[in-house]
Amino acid sequence: MSDISKELDTITRERDYYREQVRLLNRESLGLQEELDNVRREQRLAAEVFAGSVEGTIITDAAFRVLRVNRAFTRITGYQPDEVVGKTLVWLENEEFARQVIISLDEQDHWRGEFRDVSKTGVAYVSWLNISSVKNARKEVTDYIIAFLDITEEKSREEANDRYLEELNSAYRRFVPQRLLEYLEKPSIIDIELGNHVERSMTILFSDIVDFTRLSESMSPTENFRFINSYLSVMEPVIADHNGFIDKYIGDAVMALFDGKADDAVRAAVAMQRKVVVYNQGRARAGYKPVQISIGVNTGLLMLGTVGSPKRMEGTVISDSVNVAARIEGVNKIYRTSLLIGEETYNSLECPDDFALRRIDQFKAKGKSKTVTVYEVFETDPPEVKEAKLKYLHIFVEAVNLYHSGRFSEARQLFDECTVNCKHDQVARYYTKCCNSHLNIEETRW
Repeated sequence: MSDISKELDTITRERDYYREQVRLLNRESLGLQEELDNVRREQRLAAEVFAGSVEGTIITDAAFRVLRVNRAFTRITGYQPDEVVGKTLVWLENEEFARQVIISLDEQDHWRGEFRDVSKTGVAYVSWLNISSVKNARKEVTDYIIAFLDITEEKSREEANDRYLEELNSAYRRFVPQRLLEYLEKPSIIDIELGNHVERSMTILFSDIVDFTRLSESMSPTENFRFINSYLSVMEPVIADHNGFIDKYIGDAVMALFDGKADDAVRAAVAMQRKVVVYNQGRARAGYKPVQISIGVNTGLLMLGTVGSPKRMEGTVISDSVNVAARIEGVNKIYRTSLLIGEETYNSLECPDDFALRRIDQFKAKGKSKTVTVYEVFETDPPEVKEAKLKYLHIFVEAVNLYHSGRFSEARQLFDECTVNCKHDQVARYYTKCCNSHLNIEETRW
């Protein structure tokens, strides 16, 4: 009897054990079912997101063969799924584009950028592409996911804004030199603020029409404007061709700046003189009188910037070097010269031997204690005058030195020799008169 009881106990325990195992299996099965339901729900959600996304989406294998596309892909490109599934992306036919994409995917697992394409109906569009790699546990690429947005309208607006900004800048460049924006490191005129400034070493060129007041009095206001604009439109390209730019027009006068070699400014001045000769030929054919120009050039530090008020500002240049350049231009009338340069410009020349020039005098600018030494550039003098000035240059130099040493009688003899051999040497004639004045004063004192 006891054996039967023991066997029943064993059977009961086994029954209870298997019941517990069944219960545990049922609970685990319920958990697996719940997990499976969650996975299926996530798959449905992912499928809905994939299908309903506003982004065109393409899933490819590792060889870029299309596996799936969504509705947005068809809307943007015009191609139905059965027209592209199983085919390699045509984008990769562009070798340069394909190379950039592959390199980026290898290095970063993604590539982003603009891409221009044509839809099935032949309509060009611009898309923003985002290509990402999908890898397995062994870090091997299994698929690529490509999402893209049609940004044609946004791009069109952006390009329209760019065109408008360029037109705006182009219009303002007629009033504000583009080079000023570059010096101030401003990409656009709308970025300019009151007080922006920068210091630079530059060469300043001042040019003026000789006796313009008398000339303008013979013309009507309309004729004056027509003449000035005609003249300035001829001079501006000459300055630009020699790496300069016009900072401002002051009536008939021009103020130009050169931030490169001083040689550029002097070459521009010489070219302007030659251009005036051609310009006068046209004036003669039209029955107008010829014009002459006076040019002064100086080199030094200056400040470029904006002055004015928040409502009205303009670009300008502030510097003693500018004032000296204007003064140098003005003293041409004293020596009856047409092109003078300051000593700073002369010392800055890389190729001074390229120009026919000579030191003629030194003077004190108004309100300044430092003397200004000036050199005449006579490169465009008539050939016979230029040749004579060069031939007797050593005599002229000695005469100037004697004059500034107070030895006026000896200086006059040498200046007379210069004028005898070159009757059109106006500077020598000027010095002869100065010597006579000093000698007459000395005789009066005696």
